[in-house]
Amino acid sequence: MRTISKRMAATAIAATLIPVSAVAQQGQDASDLQEQIDALRQGQKAIQRTLQEIKQLVSQRPTQPAKRPQGVPPNTTLDLAGKPVKGAVNAQLAVIEFLDYQ
Repeated sequence: MRTISKRMAATAIAATLIPVSAVAQQGQDASDLQEQIDALRQGQKAIQRTLQEIKQLVSQRPTQPAKRPQGVPPNTTLDLAGKPVKGAVNAQLAVIEFLDYQ
């Protein structure tokens, strides 16, 4: 009888200690999560400040129309007399230069 009551007492003590340690762990987890949330908020505020600075710099920059390179006429006629061609003789041609400096 005495062994049974000791076992019951041990079980009761263990049952009460387990939730206490679990609550302590949850409290630590909540504290860690709050610290992470605070760090994320600070990072977000820093990003927002940087974005506002960029917007301000862009809005202050004067807008200039795109300039056509000097010396390049908008329309040019090429003499292809005697050259092998395919298609209509008076067809328009668009030459587009693409440069990739990577």
